Amino acid sequence: MFAVLSDREYTLPTIIVSQTDPEYWVTVIPDKIAGDFIVNRLATNTRWLPLGALDIRKQLGDQDRKSKDFWE
Repeated sequence: MFAVLSDREYTLPTIIVSQTDPEYWVTVIPDKIAGDFIVNRLATNTRWLPLGALDIRKQLGDQDRKSKDFWE
């Protein structure tokens, strides 16, 4: 991701789709310097299209847990 964003910066559009915020990405990328770079490049000159706060995975998981056939 680091190399792709470096090559495309200010020259080509890049579309990133995620269910998490950039703050989460910084915590899960093992290389902290690369993580900061990636999040910085994604957060600079971006257009955000928030689709809402609905979490379909959580909603479906809650529905499954309520069913009588669910087991953990």
